[in-house]
Amino acid sequence: MAPADVPQVGAIADEVHIGLHEPHDVYANRLALYPPGCRVLVRASEVVGYFIAHPWLRDDPPALGQMLTTLPDRPECYFLHDIAILPSARSNGAGRAAFEQCVEQASNEALAAIELVAVNGAESYWSRLGFNAVANESAKKYGGGSTLMRLPVP
Repeated sequence: MAPADVPQVGAIADEVHIGLHEPHDVYANRLALYPPGCRVLVRASEVVGYFIAHPWLRDDPPALGQMLTTLPDRPECYFLHDIAILPSARSNGAGRAAFEQCVEQASNEALAAIELVAVNGAESYWSRLGFNAVANESAKKYGGGSTLMRLPVP
């Protein structure tokens, strides 16, 4: 991901995550703090998907829309902020490839787990990829029905 991709990333997020709007500055913030965790999927010269992840603290996801000033000195997990792919670019393994890149980066950082907040009923999707729900109230930062989930890094 490059700074010039942020408007397209924001537009994809707005289309895919209805009801969970984040200021587009959040995507630029994550890119500035941790470029290795910000990647885009490009088809025919157009950004059609992305993922954003970064080292973070276990059981304490940043709030939706929260701007970060720094990353932890001693991260405890790899936080998967978001994977979003336009419907027209799905069903060809793009989501799975993004997920595998995320796992690879978490492994490169020597972090033992990946955490995310499943929203809008996505728990079953993440469960199929090996994530387990964590009994923790921190997911409420994302609204009712959100679930903190964790995957050990192989």
